[in-house]
Amino acid sequence: MDVFIVRLNCDFWYEVAKEDGQLEPGEQPRLNDEGASYYVSFHGIRGDGSFWPDSGGHLSIEDAKAAAECKVPSDIKWSKP
Repeated sequence: MDVFIVRLNCDFWYEVAKEDGQLEPGEQPRLNDEGASYYVSFHGIRGDGSFWPDSGGHLSIEDAKAAAECKVPSDIKWSKP
């Protein structure tokens, strides 16, 4: 099974809630100091570059990797694209 870590310069779930009019009062996007968030995807990246995240946003790639490793029964061999 392929596992992808995707870096976005936005909070995916915040933007979904915003679009749906479901933000809580005062809710802010969850982004790191670089203005990014990392997401785990077990479904891959589509040909157009889009994906569906299978996790909440993580503030570091290390946190996203750890979250992915907790979800699968075997070791993940990480590589860069």
